[in-house]
Amino acid sequence: MNHRLPSTLLAFLGLAFAAGEAPAGGVVVCNNCTSVAQVAKQGGTGLVIVSDFARKKLWGYNNEYDRETGRLLPIPTPIPGVIHHSNNLTLSAVSPASADIVLRQDDPRSNAFPFPAGFEGWSAYEVATDTNMRAQFGRALAASYAGATTSSNTWNNLATSLKSLAVDWMAGKLNFDFITITVHWSDGSITPMVIHKGNVTMAEPIEGQSFDADGNRIPDSGVTQDGSDYVGNYRFHSDANLENWLYAASRYGVPINGTPSRRMSCSWDGQTLRCHYY
Repeated sequence: MNHRLPSTLLAFLGLAFAAGEAPAGGVVVCNNCTSVAQVAKQGGTGLVIVSDFARKKLWGYNNEYDRETGRLLPIPTPIPGVIHHSNNLTLSAVSPASADIVLRQDDPRSNAFPFPAGFEGWSAYEVATDTNMRAQFGRALAASYAGATTSSNTWNNLATSLKSLAVDWMAGKLNFDFITITVHWSDGSITPMVIHKGNVTMAEPIEGQSFDADGNRIPDSGVTQDGSDYVGNYRFHSDANLENWLYAASRYGVPINGTPSRRMSCSWDGQTLRCHYY
């Protein structure tokens, strides 16, 4: 399949905007662009982003209707820095692996983009065991990755549109279908999540790949399909860690036998993951 975008492409017109904000026209892709202001008119009335993916450049315009000429007048306007940064982050990838990101909750200075706010006290267990919390964090992570975190709904919508086009363009260039963001929570647990091209508004956890602070694989929906990844020994350094794991296991119907301790072993019979204390 040819994933290359045409030299000029208009996308995501008619984006929603909040009362009191300038309307969004759209995102116009013009690779190796030579007449940016002219191309910007294709975005329609309102805020427009013109993107040159080939040269890693962005321009912002607010297209106003000129009653005298009956034409749109593109007025240059600054694009929020967080959107510029997000776009550069995606376009700087040189291989599928380099597009992947590690995000640490307790080390913001090392992160490629800000860890979503409002998730203090969370761990990989919340994402693995609660559908609503998983969706809440998945949307917030995707928005942060896209730079859709400004105070303006209009700019946020444009940022999401731009990210979708940028990921699709890079996916065609580097031959990948998704970007992996490995989330390191402050308690030491880990949740690898993916953002697929074609749906940059949601990050989803990779089944069977989340680990707690003790290095134990956390039960999730993958257990019900293929529990072979969960086979092995588990050790817990505290009762709290054990209780979290047991709760996750109960959510997905994993039977556990034996005298309770901080150690257990799990096996897969082809249909059910079974664990016992030892």
